[in-house]
Amino acid sequence: GVELLANILGQPGADGLFEVSAAVTIPDRAAELTAEGDALMAAGEHQAALERFTAAAREGGGQDVQVLHRRGRCLVALGRRGEAVEVLRRALRLDPANRVIRQDYAAAKNGG
Repeated sequence: GVELLANILGQPGADGLFEVSAAVTIPDRAAELTAEGDALMAAGEHQAALERFTAAAREGGGQDVQVLHRRGRCLVALGRRGEAVEVLRRALRLDPANRVIRQDYAAAKNGG
């Protein structure tokens, strides 16, 4: 019990509690932002959804394929195809076998 925790977490503080990193105690903010973005996108609020997905990308280091894909789809819906092509190209580089991203990328690139 306590010995194993001490090996993992170090020694407890003066209050007898182990210090736990913020990553363990704070919910995944990127996942929360992504869920908010999904709801906004479903409601047709593409600009607000894009803002949530952009914030989620920042939280997650910008390498989450699904967040990039969602950002690209919002950009297409907002008529910002040039930006959408760039974002979807990044997503496709991270997941080249993803058929849906490939289709969305082709549609954005071809204006359809």
